[in-house]
Amino acid sequence: KDKQAVDCIKANLAALKAADRARVIRGSATLYLNGLQDAIVFLDPPYEQARVYTEVLDVLAENPPQLLIVQHSSR
Repeated sequence: KDKQAVDCIKANLAALKAADRARVIRGSATLYLNGLQDAIVFLDPPYEQARVYTEVLDVLAENPPQLLIVQHSSR
């Protein structure tokens, strides 16, 4: 939800010439995951909201991407 982080991701995608093959979703991932057809999914849910991890992984288990990358806190 951090606009600066989203802008950075978009700039990196543009620098890699991958912006036309990527979609950056700013907001609740669970709203966008049903019917997702993407091969690679990178998730970075808020660390303090552990239930978000479970919700997202449950939805993705129904139609898993080829590659799922989930960032989490080291704590």
